Amino acid sequence: MKKILYLCTYLFNRMHNGSFLITVSVSHLNLSQFVIQKMQPKPTTDLLKQLRGLMKDPQYVSEPINAYIVPSEDAHFSEYIAQCDEYRAFISGFNGSWGTALITENEALLWTDGRYYQQASMQIDNNWTLMKEGSPDTLKLGT
Repeated sequence: MKKILYLCTYLFNRMHNGSFLITVSVSHLNLSQFVIQKMQPKPTTDLLKQLRGLMKDPQYVSEPINAYIVPSEDAHFSEYIAQCDEYRAFISGFNGSWGTALITENEALLWTDGRYYQQASMQIDNNWTLMKEGSPDTLKLGT
């Protein structure tokens, strides 16, 4: 069965006499051409293993790092960050605009707010624990 979505575009053009001329453009898309896939979490086991190894490797650190915080911001606290600065999305798979990751030797935690609970739960794998910012039973990450 062919599914078709009709798109209507309305263009409003102001005429010289103050009235409006409305132009309607109708086009259609054959939805059978689109494949909708379920969002899959990014596998992070190897990334976390590598990071945890670096956190205690004397070649890179003079003392072991107990916790590594990965914020949403870039080094300049820009509102919109470049893809090359999306460190939290790289390590966790979560690409929402707000969230903070905390990686320790045994845990990987992701804090985000109510706008992103569902998205985060679909994008992080089972290595991560979602910390729901604002929930009474959730630890607060710094203040």
